Amino acid sequence: LVIMLLMLGLTTWQRLADAEADLSAKGQFLSRYLAAAGEYGVLSGNLEDLRAQARHALQDPDLRHVVFKDLNGELMVEEFTNGHESVLASRELRVYEANIFLQPVTLAPPALSILTQLPRPERVGKVVIGLSDDAVRERQRDILMASVGAALMALVIALWIAALLAMQCAAVVGAAPRTDIVFPTPNKAWTS
Repeated sequence: LVIMLLMLGLTTWQRLADAEADLSAKGQFLSRYLAAAGEYGVLSGNLEDLRAQARHALQDPDLRHVVFKDLNGELMVEEFTNGHESVLASRELRVYEANIFLQPVTLAPPALSILTQLPRPERVGKVVIGLSDDAVRERQRDILMASVGAALMALVIALWIAALLAMQCAAVVGAAPRTDIVFPTPNKAWTS
């Protein structure tokens, strides 16, 4: 029972850590995706394209805000989900950033492009996103409830099995013939 409870605790802890890692991976993915998608809008100053990218990304239920900044760090576009403008002051928001790079274009034939060294990508801006903790907390609560339920079920089953074994042992002892058991008295030779 103790080993099973330890194993249950270990797997619960691992699942909670996996929920945190999933949110972090999602935040990094979304920020990198928006950085790649926003390259044209930042370079051309096309704010409508950046707003469209931000609104499209904000369709994700966990995403609360998207900010595009230029090379100097000046705000270009800032979009929020409906009714979440005050979310920036909240501690329940996780912020992820990704740089927007100018992707180099090579005009060499494909056979020569392997031999030519590509220029280093140039930073042209930055995207900042804010993800809500709500989904992770709900998932962690579900994990804890499932673990507590499994632990309680295991405890009830273990106690039920222990009660069955105790009744069987009592039945065996009760069915044994009752005889007077005489314990031998110690002999004086044994004690000296």
